Amino acid sequence: MRRFKIIEKKIQENILILTIETEDGGPFNFEAGQFASISIPGFGAKPAFFSIASPPAWSNKLQFTINIVGLRTKKLSEMNVGEILEVNGPFGKMRIPELEMIFIAGGVGIAPFLSMMREIKEKNLDRKATLFYSVRNPSLILFKDELDNYNKTQNLKTCITLTDEVPSWVGLKGRICPEMVNKFINDVQDKKYFICGPTKMGLAMKEMLMQMGVKEENIDMEAWG
Repeated sequence: MRRFKIIEKKIQENILILTIETEDGGPFNFEAGQFASISIPGFGAKPAFFSIASPPAWSNKLQFTINIVGLRTKKLSEMNVGEILEVNGPFGKMRIPELEMIFIAGGVGIAPFLSMMREIKEKNLDRKATLFYSVRNPSLILFKDELDNYNKTQNLKTCITLTDEVPSWVGLKGRICPEMVNKFINDVQDKKYFICGPTKMGLAMKEMLMQMGVKEENIDMEAWG
């Protein structure tokens, strides 16, 4: 268990973007794609688990994207800069593989993929990744400027799609589907697929990929709710 200090917090459409750093200044070692637990004051021995959005290259800092739902996350969102949290981990099997990566994210499920894409960019890794990111409306798009900038690189691409009807939106529309994937991915085989989002969405995306011919062993999924 490590002690972390809150150094920045932002709330965007009921989503908490929380940045913390180790109290002792030492690094928190993990691999891009993993998650950690946070013990929230007042909730005893029941920690909450969140995917890490920051890359390992940030060393002693961690960033999380957290839906504010329920008493624990509400309490977390109300804490102030400078307050202390206890963090445990890392956990999880998501890692940057040797294969080309396809990320499918719903809402705050973008966190582990941000971690991996940031790590690829920070360390100039020879990896290729495409992110399909589904949200209801533009106000729910996290780190949009950063995501847009990835499209200027040679090896990283982001595809944001809205499920609500927004007439002013000129990007992709509708749920992630085989036609959308095939539009940006030349050959679905021999790639590593990662899914992170609500359980219903995650299961639907996994079934879709398998119907497209992706082998189950090439699909990793983390889901909740």
